[in-house]
Amino acid sequence: TDSTSRDYWLLLNSFGIHWQQGGYFKVLRGDTDLEMLHYGAWGVDFKLSEEERKRSPAVFAVEVSFSPVPQRHGMASQPLTELEHVWLRVAFATDEPATTLVRVLGLASGITAEVAQNASADASSRLEVLEGAEKHTAEMDLLKHDLCGDRLELRIWASDSKGNTGDWGPVAFDVPLLKTFRAALSAGLGRRLSEEVHGSP
Repeated sequence: TDSTSRDYWLLLNSFGIHWQQGGYFKVLRGDTDLEMLHYGAWGVDFKLSEEERKRSPAVFAVEVSFSPVPQRHGMASQPLTELEHVWLRVAFATDEPATTLVRVLGLASGITAEVAQNASADASSRLEVLEGAEKHTAEMDLLKHDLCGDRLELRIWASDSKGNTGDWGPVAFDVPLLKTFRAALSAGLGRRLSEEVHGSP
């Protein structure tokens, strides 16, 4: 109950501790426009049965790489030490055309970033074929989301046209510090800092 005697639920969000009140937010209790009393779910087992898993898209061949992009200056002689972006690139394959969701969670910061991709007919025709599978790529800017130097937990979901959903992960990996990316640029290293995630979790 708040200071005006209104009852509320205190809920935890998935965006991190910097959102609302330390990661928590209030929802007014009772029959409101939100209609939580009509659409809520609790005590539900969302695990897939063995038969459902067989019908679900498989996610495999997951590869993670980092790609720092320097800010461009007017003079070519100026050192490229400041960063415009630090891209996290997640490449993976599914065994059929699928709508995908790639999500990372900063285990230290609690910050979440995600990329969703729809599997339209046009998009499916543009996907590369990898030994009979569909190849996907998702990119997110770690600099924008303040995730450099964090330990990330990666999960991938894939849903086919019939609504069957498969997933991969979670798998955790470390992101280099921002100064590490800057040092690589100042040293003139053109190669990509990368890490490959092998196999299934």
